[in-house]
Amino acid sequence: MIRRKLLSFTTAFVLVLSWLTLLPQSVPRATAEGGQLNIRINYDPNTYEFTLNWDPYCDGCAYILTFYNDTPSGEMLPMPDQEKPYIFINYPTSYTAPTDYRFFGYKYGNGGNNYQVLIEASMNGVIYSEMSSVFNITLPRVPEPRLPSMYLNGMITWETPERVPNEQTHIDLVDHETGKVINHSESMLEYINVTHAMEEGKSYYAILKNTVERSVKGYRESASVYSNAAVYTKKTPVLGVGLNGTDLYWTRYPGENKYSICLQRDLAGSVYLTQADVTYSVGQHSYQKAVNHMDIGSMLKQVVTGDYRVQIVAYNYAGEQISEPGYTHTFHHITRYRGDVNRDGAVDLSDYSDLAKYFAEWTGYDVMIDKEAADLNKSGGVDLDDLSILAKCFSEWDGYCEKYITVI
Repeated sequence: MIRRKLLSFTTAFVLVLSWLTLLPQSVPRATAEGGQLNIRINYDPNTYEFTLNWDPYCDGCAYILTFYNDTPSGEMLPMPDQEKPYIFINYPTSYTAPTDYRFFGYKYGNGGNNYQVLIEASMNGVIYSEMSSVFNITLPRVPEPRLPSMYLNGMITWETPERVPNEQTHIDLVDHETGKVINHSESMLEYINVTHAMEEGKSYYAILKNTVERSVKGYRESASVYSNAAVYTKKTPVLGVGLNGTDLYWTRYPGENKYSICLQRDLAGSVYLTQADVTYSVGQHSYQKAVNHMDIGSMLKQVVTGDYRVQIVAYNYAGEQISEPGYTHTFHHITRYRGDVNRDGAVDLSDYSDLAKYFAEWTGYDVMIDKEAADLNKSGGVDLDDLSILAKCFSEWDGYCEKYITVI
């Protein structure tokens, strides 16, 4: 009697238990202890290939992988921007990250170099989870832009000396007073015009950061670079104007189409007179660079020895002047003539005397004379024929000075 009641009770308990199993249940998650999965991690820095292997937890288990990465504060968090919030693996017990994008590079990760992988094994509604040990992958950063300045005319310029394929610069324009980003731009060039986002008289600075597309493996975004604060004003001069030998350079002006390049001579202190005026289209210069260059050697050959400066003015497509003039420093130019042996800017008897002393091997004259200027017959070297030509020129032989004394 007692045994019969006991069997009935057992049967009822089994029925109730079976009925309870049909109800929705919370899934238990075991704590990873003991390393039952024996997670192995392999990363090849040469090919950027990352492979994860682990031992099976059970026959027929499915696995879910979640990658964690440390933040600047050191906290480990799930990696953002993965193409899926998790990776589902059914079989086998390994995973190789795709090599068509940089899994540990730009937009993948929280900013640090330390990673972990959480593997969850699922079987019959029970999930066993285990976290791998921390592993480190240090990737090079994209070279950061070198930012000379944000100019008063609303042009931001920078240089990237070592460019990476498909590199792009992200530019945030920041209100200097409030610290708020008021404009975000992206550029694959080395300059950008943000005049449209600026207000007259306000102060701003720019934050730049370089990135590359996902197809370029093995790189992180560059560190941020901050420009100086600058106040926007209308029709400011062409800035960054300088001269290195005969190489004239200046910073690109926003909205320009042409530049007027004038070589001006200082005749009375602050009074300048235009000696040459050449207008160049911006299309003649590299559109990818923030700094334009032009060789003014041919312009200098047209003028006599004296003090000069170069003036640059920008014009728009309608031919309207959009900038105030920008200037180089004042420099002293000595026009070189064939026959000006001693480089004093004139061809006279002292050149004949110095060249004669050179052939007589007087001490120091080998260094002192301008051998290119002394090669009057353009033979490629200095010889006695050049000395003879100078003598005939000063003796007023017909046509000798006009034929041989030329601007170099």
